[in-house]
Amino acid sequence: MEERIVLWAYDNGTALKDFFWEAVTGLGEPFLLIGIVCWVYWNHSRKAGMVLAFTYLFSMCVNNLVKLGVERPRPFETIEGLEGKREHTATGSSFPSGHSQGAASLFFAGARLARSFWFWLAAAVLSLAVAWSRVYLGAHWPTDALAGLLLGLLVALPVARHLDLVFHRRRRLLLFVWGVNLVVALLGLGLVWLDRAQELGLFLDDYLMAATTLLGVSLGHSLQTLFFPFSAQAGGLWLKLGRYLLGLALAGGIYWAFGHFLPEWPHWVGYSVVGLWTMWLFPMLGRWVGLFAKPLPGELG
Repeated sequence: MEERIVLWAYDNGTALKDFFWEAVTGLGEPFLLIGIVCWVYWNHSRKAGMVLAFTYLFSMCVNNLVKLGVERPRPFETIEGLEGKREHTATGSSFPSGHSQGAASLFFAGARLARSFWFWLAAAVLSLAVAWSRVYLGAHWPTDALAGLLLGLLVALPVARHLDLVFHRRRRLLLFVWGVNLVVALLGLGLVWLDRAQELGLFLDDYLMAATTLLGVSLGHSLQTLFFPFSAQAGGLWLKLGRYLLGLALAGGIYWAFGHFLPEWPHWVGYSVVGLWTMWLFPMLGRWVGLFAKPLPGELG
């Protein structure tokens, strides 16, 4: 049944459909989702940005952990004659779909924070569209996409709700954030040890990338909260746009520098530094040069 659905989508494909669904699948790719998080964190609400970042990254840790346990081949790897599209975005196991889960996690966490019917509707439509795009492109089976959506919901709603409730209770927030990081780190260390000891050849890059980015984001937000809070609301549109583009460009430069000058280091180390830069270093430096201001009176996040 699943093979017939994938082949039907493939056989009925056109150049215009390919272009459209490749654009839609971009809504579930990490760089776009992280770009959304940065805009929210730097220019709208520190609280909302942190909730979105933490929920999305933790969901990706869960996703990649499940992938390691299932190890399901993808349609373009299984069906003879099927040419996958955007294969470079298809890493690791097929089940569950990372794009579907990432989109659902971020969009529904945002809807939970916004508490608006239209946000819930947009989250549902966009998540379903991303899920179908993965099937259309031959990157996933329908059950991969469905499982990604469900896992995204199961992670996003309780995690976003809890972070929303405890965000301004510093001790409880730190206990939760660092408790989750401890579990994620221990699992990562265990997987690395098991892979090396048993020579399993596990594809751990995606899990370690998500885990170390989560670590950088959590450390950065903790330091920002304790030592250098900033206002995400101060400034006009042009200032917000300028600091957003500058922050992203410098984040990309930092990651490039790691790969260029420290090629022997694991690439996921650069992601942890980018997470730290996003949540703490850039706002801190930005306050010194006038890109950011101190929190406004009564501004909680």
